[in-house]
Amino acid sequence: MSGRRGRPALPTATARPTGCGLGLPQRRYLELTGWKPPHAGGPRREELTPEQREADHAARLVISQEMGHNREEITAVYLGR
Repeated sequence: MSGRRGRPALPTATARPTGCGLGLPQRRYLELTGWKPPHAGGPRREELTPEQREADHAARLVISQEMGHNREEITAVYLGR
Protein backbone atom coordinates (compact mmCIF):
# COMPACT_ATOMS: atom_id res chain seq x y z
CA MET A 1 0.00 0.00 0.00
CA SER A 2 1.30 3.44 -0.83
CA GLY A 3 1.22 6.47 1.40
CA ARG A 4 1.28 10.08 0.39
CA ARG A 5 3.45 11.08 -2.57
CA GLY A 6 3.92 7.45 -3.59
CA ARG A 7 6.03 6.58 -0.56
CA PRO A 8 5.43 3.27 1.21
CA ALA A 9 2.79 3.59 3.89
CA LEU A 10 3.95 3.30 7.46
CA PRO A 11 2.64 0.31 9.39
CA THR A 12 -0.39 1.09 11.50
CA ALA A 13 -0.27 0.77 15.27
CA THR A 14 -1.85 -2.25 16.86
CA ALA A 15 -3.71 -2.55 20.14
CA ARG A 16 -1.27 -5.21 21.30
CA PRO A 17 1.65 -4.03 23.46
CA THR A 18 5.11 -4.13 21.92
CA GLY A 19 8.07 -6.11 23.17
CA CYS A 20 7.64 -9.52 24.69
CA GLY A 21 3.87 -9.77 24.25
CA LEU A 22 1.38 -10.66 26.92
CA GLY A 23 2.37 -14.20 27.85
CA LEU A 24 5.69 -13.60 29.57
CA PRO A 25 4.56 -10.79 31.91
CA GLN A 26 1.43 -12.76 32.82
CA ARG A 27 3.41 -15.94 33.57
CA ARG A 28 5.92 -13.95 35.58
CA TYR A 29 3.12 -12.30 37.59
CA LEU A 30 1.72 -15.75 38.43
CA GLU A 31 5.20 -16.92 39.53
CA LEU A 32 5.70 -13.87 41.76
CA THR A 33 2.23 -13.61 43.32
CA GLY A 34 0.74 -17.10 43.14
CA TRP A 35 -2.39 -15.93 41.30
CA LYS A 36 -3.27 -14.91 37.74
CA PRO A 37 -3.27 -11.25 36.70
CA PRO A 38 -6.64 -9.61 35.97
CA HIS A 39 -6.21 -9.85 32.16
CA ALA A 40 -5.85 -13.63 32.56
CA GLY A 41 -8.90 -14.05 34.79
CA GLY A 42 -7.31 -13.30 38.16
CA PRO A 43 -8.69 -10.98 40.84
CA ARG A 44 -8.95 -7.24 40.23
CA ARG A 45 -7.03 -4.88 42.51
CA GLU A 46 -10.10 -3.96 44.56
CA GLU A 47 -10.66 -7.65 45.32
CA LEU A 48 -7.21 -8.13 46.87
CA THR A 49 -6.44 -8.06 50.59
CA PRO A 50 -3.95 -5.44 51.82
CA GLU A 51 -1.21 -8.10 51.91
CA GLN A 52 -2.05 -9.22 48.38
CA ARG A 53 -1.96 -5.60 47.18
CA GLU A 54 1.59 -5.30 48.51
CA ALA A 55 2.57 -8.50 46.66
CA ASP A 56 0.80 -7.20 43.53
CA HIS A 57 2.69 -3.90 43.62
CA ALA A 58 6.06 -5.59 44.26
CA ALA A 59 5.47 -8.04 41.38
CA ARG A 60 4.53 -5.21 39.02
CA LEU A 61 7.73 -3.34 39.89
CA VAL A 62 9.84 -6.44 39.22
CA ILE A 63 8.06 -7.15 35.93
CA SER A 64 8.33 -3.56 34.70
CA GLN A 65 12.06 -3.56 35.44
CA GLU A 66 12.56 -6.94 33.74
CA MET A 67 10.76 -5.60 30.68
CA GLY A 68 12.95 -2.48 30.61
CA HIS A 69 10.13 -0.03 31.29
CA ASN A 70 11.04 0.86 34.88
CA ARG A 71 7.52 2.21 35.44
CA GLU A 72 4.96 0.20 37.36
CA GLU A 73 2.11 1.92 35.49
CA ILE A 74 3.02 0.19 32.20
CA THR A 75 2.14 -3.19 33.69
CA ALA A 76 -1.57 -2.30 33.53
CA VAL A 77 -1.32 -2.78 29.74
CA TYR A 78 0.06 -6.30 30.13
CA LEU A 79 -1.61 -7.44 33.34
CA GLY A 80 -4.73 -5.35 33.87
CA ARG A 81 -5.77 -3.67 37.12
